[in-house]
Parts: sequence; C-alpha cells; structure tokens
Amino acid sequence: MSGLEMRPPEFNRIADDVKLGEAVKIYGFVNLYGCEIGDHSRLGTFVEIQKGAKIGRNCKISSHTFICEGITIEDDVFVGHHVVFINDRYPRATTEGGSVKTEADWVCQRTVVRRGASIGSGAVILGDLTIGERAIVGAGSVVTRDVPPGAIVAGNPARVRRTIPPGDGAVMEAAGSSEAGARAIPSALAGIVLAGAGSGPAWSVAVMCYNERETLKPMVERTMAVLAKNAEPFEIVIIDDGSTDGSDEVARRLAAAYPEVRLHRHPTNEGIGQVLRDGYQLTRGAAVAVLPADLQFAPEDLPVAMDALRAGADVVCVHRAARKDPRLRKVISSLDEALVWLFFGVWMHDLHWVKLYRRSVLDRIVIESHTPMVDTELLVKSHRSGFRLAEVSLPQYPRTTGRSTGATLPLIAKTFVDLFKLRLRLWSRARRTGAPS
Repeated sequence: MSGLEMRPPEFNRIADDVKLGEAVKIYGFVNLYGCEIGDHSRLGTFVEIQKGAKIGRNCKISSHTFICEGITIEDDVFVGHHVVFINDRYPRATTEGGSVKTEADWVCQRTVVRRGASIGSGAVILGDLTIGERAIVGAGSVVTRDVPPGAIVAGNPARVRRTIPPGDGAVMEAAGSSEAGARAIPSALAGIVLAGAGSGPAWSVAVMCYNERETLKPMVERTMAVLAKNAEPFEIVIIDDGSTDGSDEVARRLAAAYPEVRLHRHPTNEGIGQVLRDGYQLTRGAAVAVLPADLQFAPEDLPVAMDALRAGADVVCVHRAARKDPRLRKVISSLDEALVWLFFGVWMHDLHWVKLYRRSVLDRIVIESHTPMVDTELLVKSHRSGFRLAEVSLPQYPRTTGRSTGATLPLIAKTFVDLFKLRLRLWSRARRTGAPS
C-alpha cells in the first residue's frame, strides 16, 4: 500500500483483505472488499468493487461504477462513469423453494476485460464474456457477447461498428475522455482506415453457417486448400448463427486444428443480415469474401473472383450462371434487381449472392442494414463513392444436405422495406448536404 492516496480517507470503506498496489489513488466514498487493485490505478468516487474482482495496473475506474465478483480487468483499461458489470444470468431473490438465495444457490459468471480496452459511461456488461484488447465499448451500450480485439461496439445490444487499426492513438484518446462520452466514439468511427495487408492477412473468407454440420468441414478445408495455393497470408472466420445441429462443435474442432481458422458464434439465431455484418467487420484481410457453408458455391471457383480484384476492381459480384433455386425466388430476385436499378442506377445480378470487397471499401462505408439488404447497401454506396464494380459468372451447385432458411416471406418483406428506407435516407442526406441523391 506504499504511496496510497485517499481523498478524503474518512469516507472510504476498505476491508482488511483488499490488496492494493503501489501508488493507487482513491477519491472518496468507495466500498472495497476482497479485491485486488494494481499499481498506479485510480478509483473515482462511489465505486464499489466486490470480493474476487481483480483490477490491473494503470487502470482508471470512474465514479459510480460497480464491479462485482468474478470480474477481471487487465492493465491499462479505462472504465467510464456508471458502468455496471453483471455476473448472474438469471438473478432471483429466492430459490424455487421460496427461501432467500445465498451464495450457494448461484453460479458466478466470470468476465474478462483485456488490456487497453475502454468502456464508455453508462455501459452494462453481462456475464460470461470477454472484451478484447484495445476494444472500445460505446457509452450506454449493453454488451451481451464477446467483443473482438480492437473492435468498436455500440448499441443495445452492442454490435461491431468498426475495427481499430494497430497503433491508432486518436481513437483511444477520444474514447478515454469520459466527458466526451457518446459524442467522442462516433466521431472517431468516421475517420478509421484499416492498415493494408502488411498488418493482417491478404485474404479473409467468412463462412456463414446455420445448421450445416455435414458440409462445414469440407467447405472450410477446401477453402483452405484453395487459399494456400496463393502463397499469401489468409484467414477463415466461421460465423455460426446459433446452430442447433452440432455445427458449432465442428467449427470449434476446425478452429483448434488449424491456426488460420477462428470461430465467431452467435448464442441465438440472429439472421443473415447480422452474419453478413460480422463477416465483413470481424475479418482483418485486405480483401474479404463471405461464402455459404452449404457448398452451393464451390471454393475452387473463388480464384476467378480473386483475379477480378487483382485486375483492379474494388468490389466483385458473383453472378450465378445457372441458378438452382425455385422459380418464385428467381422472380423475387429479378424484382429486387429492377428496383435497385430504378432507385439507385446500379445494375448487378444476384444482389444477395457471393461478393468480394477490398478492405478500403468496407472501411469507408458504414453499414446500416440488419437484413439481407447488407450487400445491396454496400453495392449502392460503393457505386456512389466511385469504387469500381465488376461482375463474374460462376456456377451454383445444388444443395446436398440440410435446407435453405434464408428466403422466408417475412424476411423478404423486411428486405424490401429496408430497400425503400435506404432510398429515403439517401434522399434526405442529399437535401441536407447537396450531394447527389
């Protein structure tokens, strides 16, 4: 406790079992018991830290924050005002028998905040998750699942908005000011540009998976074989959308077996829109493709689209030469293409099929859709931003196992509603800014 500074000391409650590091600074009215505080950390007023919690070195815990049992905060972490951590999935006052709950009646859920992360004021962090190194949680967010390293998340529930490039101090400064609050982080989002292939893999492939246990392993291994022939660094990210058939176990085994493969799993089925967003935002490559796990797109055909990027395109759209879909789906797709041409002047086939994007496109465009409209929005905004679009024709193969779950009538209706909303948003922005609509 050498160098401990408390202001004022008479209004702090610090139990004898608290482990305080060197030069810890405490600003009054705190309640600490059974916890550890690392060297040179600062605790604001009205902070409570419970037993078993661990705070690393050089951390700043702002006022009115509650850190409960089971929380580990590593070094150099910023925690804003009024942040609440939760360690019980189903909190209840009494047991099923009617008696008051004790510690023996619940299981503590543990959460880890990795080194250099920042949590904005008013955020709520649910239990049993990890906030990755240098990640930023926006003010007022509700974090319900793991936050990838270097990601910026915001909203309720919190979703990935951007990824921070290595060494970007401006973003960290903006997030570090608790007074800037919610204003600082969104302003930082607009200027982020990822580094190129020198700081990450040259190619990223995200594999969309929902109940594709039979095809996931061959899809991933065939994709690895194709990418390995390029002699360029690559990664494969499996996005499991809450599968219930054991696909997640297959994905975990693949991630354990191959260092190029990692898994991002949704606890529940969130739909293809969120899968697409995660596929584009959680990958790190200089170029990104999102492929289905059902093998209707053959990984061996991917080099044709990759060559189109190498030839100078910024976005490559894969057109199915002979679609293996029912007639109704083809009609709906044609209507979708016609509306996009009518509304936005963009004519591309197969708006909701395989796309390849340069990272520079994904860094510049903010994705607002949460339905299958994600790719359409990216295409329209890419076109309006002057990026070069190209189209290649490749086969589609019949599904051999499982069943398609993407084209439900409610989802189709919501996608068309999103299309109209995008047109209205662009008109509105054009009136405000004078830009082309």
